[in-house]
Amino acid sequence: MLRTPNPDVWYMSSADAGTNAANIKGKATMNIKVDGNVKATPAMLSHVQTKITHALCRFADRINEVHVHVVDTNGPRGGVDKVCAIHAHVPHLPVVIVSHAASDYYEAVSAAVHRLKASLSRRFARSRHPH
Repeated sequence: MLRTPNPDVWYMSSADAGTNAANIKGKATMNIKVDGNVKATPAMLSHVQTKITHALCRFADRINEVHVHVVDTNGPRGGVDKVCAIHAHVPHLPVVIVSHAASDYYEAVSAAVHRLKASLSRRFARSRHPH
């Protein structure tokens, strides 16, 4: 993981995932950028990296960058206010954008990653079999 000059932005690559790197061995490195107004702990960043690496390992050679943006819309008032938006940058295709709102950071990230995996699966299936 690499911390940028902006303390709220982190860059990771799928190769940084330790044991998860074996899942994408021989494939291109997928860059992961995490930012937002939520103070990210090392456990949160590890959660993002693990979820994305596991969910998208079969697409890693086709994705240039994944940008994860997490915001707390209500601040200290609580509620279903953690919104995770994920942008996947795929060469020669429009950017794939998904989001999910939840009361918990981990739930918002997990659900958004699940949606991204489904969306990319459909997108790649359409690009292989255009009708």
